[in-house]
Formats: sequence, structure tokens, C-alpha cells
Amino acid sequence: MSEPAPLLKRKQFMNILIAVLVLLQIPLWIGTGSVESLLYTYYSQYKVIQDNQRLRAANDELINKIAALKNGNTEIAARARLELGLVGPNEVYYQVVK
Repeated sequence: MSEPAPLLKRKQFMNILIAVLVLLQIPLWIGTGSVESLLYTYYSQYKVIQDNQRLRAANDELINKIAALKNGNTEIAARARLELGLVGPNEVYYQVVK
């Protein structure tokens, strides 16, 4: 009769160890500082980097436009034609109606 008692204690001990292991794993997968929150932080960082690259490209384009406006009248004339519909001297204006 002394044989089953240590076996039962050994099974109980293993069950307790498994329960402790599972309980220690819970914070790793759920909650603050978990794998999920880490992945969300990486994704947010990736989105911010993409937005910064897009904004940097837009800034570079604006810097180029400003430099073109400062350097000559051709850019000013082109923008006036495009945005304001201005016509230069000795030019004929044609309007096409669809």
C-alpha cells in the first residue's frame, strides 16, 4: 500500500508544476508587455515611419517648387497658365467645350 501514495503525490506535483507554468505564461501572451502589445507597437512604429517618408517626399517636392519659383519666371508663367488660365501676349485662347 505504500506504492500508490508516492505515485499520487508525483502526479499532483506534476499537475501543480503544469498549472504554475501555465500561469507564468499568461502575462507573456496577454496584457501589457505581452507579445500582442509588442507586435502592435512594432506595427504602429512601421506606420509612423511610412507616414514620415511620405511627408518627407512631399516636403522635398515643395522645396523643389519653391526653388523653381525663386530661380525664374518660366515656372511662374506655367503656374499662372495652369491655375489661373492666364494668356500671354501674342497668344490666341481657344476654349474646347465637350
